[in-house]
Order: sequence, then structure tokens, then C-alpha cells
Amino acid sequence: MVKTDSLFREGLQPLLLSKVELSKSGKGWHRTGDRISYSPNEHKFSKAGQLLPFQSLSVDIVFPHDNDACFLASCYPYTYTDLQKHLLELTSDASREGVLVRKTLAVSAAGNACDVVMVSSPLDALRLPLLRAKPAIVVSARVHPGESNASYVMHGVLEYMTGSAHCAQVLRDSHVMYLIPMLNPDGVINGNTRCNLSGQDLNRQWLDPNWSQHPTVRSLKGLLEDLAGEGRLVLYIDLHGHSNKKGFFLYCCDSSVSTLPLILAKRSPFFALGSCTYKVAKQKQCTGRAVVYNHIGCGKSFTLEASMMGADLGDGDGSSIHFNPGHLRQMGAHLCEAITEYILPEKIQQRP
Repeated sequence: MVKTDSLFREGLQPLLLSKVELSKSGKGWHRTGDRISYSPNEHKFSKAGQLLPFQSLSVDIVFPHDNDACFLASCYPYTYTDLQKHLLELTSDASREGVLVRKTLAVSAAGNACDVVMVSSPLDALRLPLLRAKPAIVVSARVHPGESNASYVMHGVLEYMTGSAHCAQVLRDSHVMYLIPMLNPDGVINGNTRCNLSGQDLNRQWLDPNWSQHPTVRSLKGLLEDLAGEGRLVLYIDLHGHSNKKGFFLYCCDSSVSTLPLILAKRSPFFALGSCTYKVAKQKQCTGRAVVYNHIGCGKSFTLEASMMGADLGDGDGSSIHFNPGHLRQMGAHLCEAITEYILPEKIQQRP
């Protein structure tokens, strides 16, 4: 491992799935492990002219059964198949009819569909042309395949925005949301951590993505450019997972948008306001957030980070919790509520 810092030094435990335990008791993925160590080893790599040590992770795990098949993960898995099942459930749910349309944004280099879900109301095939008059919000996730926690946050966004909550209804009535749940399907399917099938980090290709190697990013960038050209692009958020910080937090492009972090901090007890930043570092100029801000011209461009571990409890004794899928999905709902309050504060204040 190459990162000097890691949440394994802060108490992050790996997840274990035992097939025998699953069949016996129904117990699925769960945290386990003792004597966790993350430290430098004798091997070196070169970075910016410096020789730096690789890091080794060591953890003691007791496997619960003999003759078992066990799996380990750093975060709860969320596969391409999981996404397809969820999208099918949403589009087949009669209670959500008329608020979402599922389409293919692009086909990946390996031939896998990159879905886009349009959410608004009322919305059906006959009314699709009417969307061209509505301001747009775009949310994407899973450009980095190993950040499966981002998929759970997006899962929560999809559930909330197609449901009956007040903020969802307000936002659907006034805006259209374009939700891209899995921007790197090839990487997810093939078990990559950060790259696509050509070994490239797709979140470093936004300045000049090409159709052959980066078709999903090229298509999303084109969608954002079209929306901005029509004067309709209001906000863009890219969902990620973070491997060495706790809580949820936003990377913003400047301090003029500091209201959104404040709203999120009010709505989520696990939002880490102190971890938010309000600038674009030089090495991040080619990321989605930065390109949408600098080149496409959307001032409200953000990255939402979700810790791969969890959050401090804030009780003064240094205790913390590990996030589970429920925490992550709930953050998706909090994000939708915060966006509504941020963009349409008068609608939220008018609620009886």
C-alpha cells in the first residue's frame, strides 16, 4: 500500500463474510479483527523525486468455521448487479411511477451500460421535452470502483428523491435531477480499486476525456456542458469514499458556497464541518469537481466524501462508530434535504 495515512491506524476494522455463518444464522458482512497495524515496510517507491516506503497492513482474524469460504473487504460491497437490481425495483414500483425515467448515459469500453436516472415530476415519456425548461441538478458516484460506500449514499439519494418526502416533492416540482449511480462500471465489475480497464483514474481525465477510453466521463461531461450551455445547470455533486478521514464532508471550490456545508452539519450528526475545504488544489484541477467549476462554469460544484470507517461520536472520549449501509443511505437522504434547503430555502420555510 502506498498511502502514508490510513483509517486502519484510527481503529478501522475489516469486514468479514463467512458462507457457513451466513447459511446457519443469516449473519452477513460484519466488522472483525484485532491487533491491527498499518506501518511502513522495507520496500520503496518513487514519488516526486523521493523514495518513500510502502505500507503493510496486519490484522489478526479468527475465522469462525472449518471448511468455510470467507471473504474480506474494507467497505460493504456494492456490485454492478446490486445497482441493476435496485434500479429495476425503483422502475417497477407503482408508487414511484411518474417521477423517474431510466436511460443509458453511455456504454463503457467493455460494453456495460452506464445508467442515468432522471427524476422530476410529473415525468413520463410524453413530458420528457418539458424537462428542457427546468433547472438541473446532477449527482454522480462510483468513478472510483473501490469506494463502494459512495454507492450506498447514492442508493439513499435514489430512494429519497423518488419517494414521498416533502423535500423530494419540492425539488422534483421545480428541478430535474440527473443521477449517475455508477460512472465506472467496468472497474466495479472487474474489482479494481481506482482505475478503469485501461488502468486510468477516470477522475483525472475530465480535462480531455476521449470516447474510446473514457466514454462514461466524456458522456457525463457532454451532458453537463449542454445543461450549462442552456443556462440550466444549478449544481453538481460527485460522491466519493475517503480512506483517511472520518465522517462526511464536502470539498468545495470556493468559500461562496459555504452555506451547503452548514446545512448538512445541521441535518447530519456525522457531518464533519471542520474537514470541509473551499479551494481546488493544483493536483486536483483535472477532477470532475474542478472541471465543472473552472471550465463548465458551474459555481456550485462539490465532492461529497464518505469515510470508509465512520465518525467520531463527539463525546470527548475519542470514541467512534463504524458506518453501516443504513448510515450511508441516510446520508443520501440528508443530502437531498440539504440541497432543497440550499436551493429553495423559501419553500422549506413555508412548510406548515
